[in-house]
Amino acid sequence: MRTPAPFAHIPSILEGIKVDPEASMYGSYFTRNTGQHFEAFAAMSDPGRFEASDLIAIEALSVRLHSHGARRLLLDAEFGERCAVLLREIPVDVPLHDVDASVIGPDSHAQQLWRLLRELHGMRRGLTVISKLMAAKRPLLFPIWDTKVATLVSTPDGDHWRAMHEIVTDRAARTRIEKATADAPQHVGLLRRIDVALWRHATINVTE
Repeated sequence: MRTPAPFAHIPSILEGIKVDPEASMYGSYFTRNTGQHFEAFAAMSDPGRFEASDLIAIEALSVRLHSHGARRLLLDAEFGERCAVLLREIPVDVPLHDVDASVIGPDSHAQQLWRLLRELHGMRRGLTVISKLMAAKRPLLFPIWDTKVATLVSTPDGDHWRAMHEIVTDRAARTRIEKATADAPQHVGLLRRIDVALWRHATINVTE
């Protein structure tokens, strides 16, 4: 079994991914994998509230919010408004490396939304689904957490937001990541470039 590397090693891991000089490190992910549609579906929804297109977006990433959770997220007016109140306080179209750590800190609106969404699955469950829902609303701000990526890198104290913020706000580390992931489509943000590259690297049997 693979021992996860420290989270801070992400720049080195990305630089160490070996591919044919004539090929992309992303293979056919952004041309044939359903994940290529995530950004498009997410962009269809109102950034101030969860909508059906957000659920389609996360399905493109091979996860699904169960029907009870979907009903509550989309049809329960009170729950939806609680989410909307928090979303209105979270920056739109601002990358993680351009915000202060307080924006994602323990008392932030972002963390409050994370805790609220956990009610859809129950405590300690559905963390991958929730991270992808959060990323659908703010793809430049919230990194996706995936169980396959967790086999590759460990997360300090389980707080992948803080750990990722520390990496991308380090100018030298961010430059290394940008260079290593430069062959991703231009419309794909830095956090998704990291996520997809790590996911493909952690997945031994990638279907091209």
